[in-house]
Amino acid sequence: MPATTASLQKFVQYCQQHLKGDEKGESQNFLDRFFQAFGHEGVKEAGATLEQRVKKGSKKGNTGFADLA
Repeated sequence: MPATTASLQKFVQYCQQHLKGDEKGESQNFLDRFFQAFGHEGVKEAGATLEQRVKKGSKKGNTGFADLA
């Protein structure tokens, strides 16, 4: 189901009321509500992965985390 004006307004209202800009503590809530605004039940149902491990391009082979993949 595509996004509707109502679903996008609901998403914006949720963000304004409940999210204060703390990336570490709120990113997953933001992304889940984002996918809901576009007609998915949530992040997992959309086929996305949160905090996916990714290799950094360093010689040490360090691992980072992508917020969403």
